[in-house]
Amino acid sequence: MTAIHQALAPLVGLPFRCIGRATNLLWLQFGELHEVSDRRGGTKVVGDWAVHVQCPWRFVQHGKILAGYHDFYYTPDGDTPEDWDVVGKTRFDIAASTICTEFAKTPPVVASVQVDDVGGFSVHLSGEFRLDVFPDESDDTSEHWRIFQPRVDSKHFVFHETVA
Repeated sequence: MTAIHQALAPLVGLPFRCIGRATNLLWLQFGELHEVSDRRGGTKVVGDWAVHVQCPWRFVQHGKILAGYHDFYYTPDGDTPEDWDVVGKTRFDIAASTICTEFAKTPPVVASVQVDDVGGFSVHLSGEFRLDVFPDESDDTSEHWRIFQPRVDSKHFVFHETVA
């Protein structure tokens, strides 16, 4: 088992709860949800496990892309807003809202995780949903993705280099 597969293995069997963003960083929540304090003195809801993605990705079902990396940069009408980084205005924001609402009722469960030889992976979920993450640049100093437990003070597994 590779280090990447080992890092992602705890997701298997967990419900996939929600998808969202901070500018162009995709965040995903898995497991039970918990309310925690945030950096601004308020609270936020996090899962047992979180994955943050800063490279191309797509979320699919039945061969159809429901949301993808470039959706951060377009309105539902296909225009390019100047303030794409403001949450609520983009094609991604509309898709994420729909996905989170649907998954709040019946979350799909992670059935398996497949990894490739360059740091990419696919998370296969019940309901024929799939998340594909695929680093696409040769810069080995850029963070592509990370997995961590938001409520646990432990090291994050951070992928930032090409695996030989």
